[in-house]
Amino acid sequence: MKGKAAFWKLTATKLHDPWEPRFKSAYSAVMKELQPEVIRGDTPFDLQKWQVKTVAAMHPLYSKLFNEAGRFLISSSKGVREGIVTKAFGQRLPAQGTAVELVSFLSRRISMTIETTYNAIRAIFEESLRDNLTAEQVLDLIYEEFADVFGLRGDDIARTEVAGVIANANAYLLQQTVDMSEWATAQDDLVRPTHVVYGEAAPKPVGFNYAKLVGEGYLLRWPHDPECEEAGEIINCRCIPIPAGEFEGSEDELNALLGDTGEPAEVIGG
Repeated sequence: MKGKAAFWKLTATKLHDPWEPRFKSAYSAVMKELQPEVIRGDTPFDLQKWQVKTVAAMHPLYSKLFNEAGRFLISSSKGVREGIVTKAFGQRLPAQGTAVELVSFLSRRISMTIETTYNAIRAIFEESLRDNLTAEQVLDLIYEEFADVFGLRGDDIARTEVAGVIANANAYLLQQTVDMSEWATAQDDLVRPTHVVYGEAAPKPVGFNYAKLVGEGYLLRWPHDPECEEAGEIINCRCIPIPAGEFEGSEDELNALLGDTGEPAEVIGG
């Protein structure tokens, strides 16, 4: 367990920590551009246009992080490296389809948050008609809605999306290179009770449905499984799938193995 926790910590330091503010900044930039159009309200709001703009703005970040997460797992996992060498890459058909399809799916999914904001603004306008709110009161409510997007909600979105890309990049590689994997958690008090169970479980065949361990009927083959329909298992989840049995040493041994300097990995571009 110590080795799994150490590897999770390195992943957080090298990937989660530097990427979360980048995602939040890019997403906030889209929302800041959207805000005046919503407030002006002199033309019908084009939801599809803004969803397309969101995908265009975020997709490059998803691609870069997916590739960086993949390189990090390959460099740190002997089993994955050997799997890539001994098997033609892509020989196993991943349950997620191709990497390009997966990244596109993830970047399209975040565009759905535009609809959430749009619906919240519509509710404000409906409230203004029902309660005879003044224009100033309506603006205050709209600004509060966007302040939440730029604040705590933006943090949640960035944390969830970054963790989701990393977890799915790992899962994509594991499907093609190894037979057994493990669920790695942060092993702190914030881990969901169900994820504690998953993290303490013995190694499982890649693609195993972890939800079965807690008697649930939904699909959850790895952290942030894109086919999982239970949002409570996904939002703010920090877990990652890892190859089975590779990270069993102490934190110092693992740091030495991976050449960890204690500093976040350099992130190029963006």
